[in-house]
Amino acid sequence: MTDNQKFTELSKLFNLDGTNLINLVATGTNLKDLIFSSKKGFAYQPDFDSLSVETKEGLKSGILKIGESKKVDGNMRAVVVDTMNSNQRVEDLTLKEVRTERDITRNLTDLAIQAQLKQIYEILLDMQETQEYQLQWDRNNSILKPFFTARTLIIEFQNTDNLDRKIELLHEASKSMEEAVSAIKSDLISNRNQIEMILRKPIHGKSLQRHANFILFDINLLLKIVGMQTYIDLTLDNEKMARDRFESVKYIFDLYSNKTIPERVNVVLSVLQRLPVLDNLLSNSESTEFFSILEIIHDNYKYSPENKNLWLIINDEMQESSQLSLLSEGESDNEE
Repeated sequence: MTDNQKFTELSKLFNLDGTNLINLVATGTNLKDLIFSSKKGFAYQPDFDSLSVETKEGLKSGILKIGESKKVDGNMRAVVVDTMNSNQRVEDLTLKEVRTERDITRNLTDLAIQAQLKQIYEILLDMQETQEYQLQWDRNNSILKPFFTARTLIIEFQNTDNLDRKIELLHEASKSMEEAVSAIKSDLISNRNQIEMILRKPIHGKSLQRHANFILFDINLLLKIVGMQTYIDLTLDNEKMARDRFESVKYIFDLYSNKTIPERVNVVLSVLQRLPVLDNLLSNSESTEFFSILEIIHDNYKYSPENKNLWLIINDEMQESSQLSLLSEGESDNEE
């Protein structure tokens, strides 16, 4: 029997109300409960041929239909009923045994398993997409919402002539920006801790990439917002506040660029170190070298030719910014 013939035979099965197996896959029905047996080498098929001519004509016209279960809502029962006469029983419907070759039955089983796996995969994929959306929504709601509020206040500032109102709007805008800055800093701390944890897992590529991209977005937005806040501070002749804002960002720079992690994460060593005896041997076998979280991300990030040194560049820029911060403190002390 050809594959096409097998498919044709398969499409005739499970056809109680015009829905064959192929369409049944899309309904979410549990295919493991379909009526066929790989052990005995036969399947069951509704025996419409044994019905009377009148009954078959009634089914075609829609006057008659397969009866609904009286015990379980939504289920069907093996009986033909008259829709024009209060669904009175007309004739019983039996399932006839269909003898098949072993390989055909095996194909039926394989198809059902594949369909079930596909159904499970689509459910998991839908759950993953929902979680991704929820994650993005939470991030946007905590970070972007106050930022857009501040943007609206700045626009109002530009369109207001009253000086007192302008000053008030600038203070309100800076306050909204500070909400966004606080959310970004919290997110940066959480993502750093998460990356340090997931790097110990044997498989972490996609998860690391996601958190690294969050960090990249957060750092970019953080610098933009703090830059806008500093500009507002200088507009309000508050140079000390502008300097303090820059110093508050220095903490994040240090968190990511300081060499505080004792080793470049190695998956094999991480697994071996879970064994107490090997842990002692490995820990005493070599001197400890420290690296920054950005250097470790650099070693595990998936690059394109255009951004192959991205994380090292950011690491260097953060270290330089921290040095500038220290210099500014020295100059301030000398002035005093």
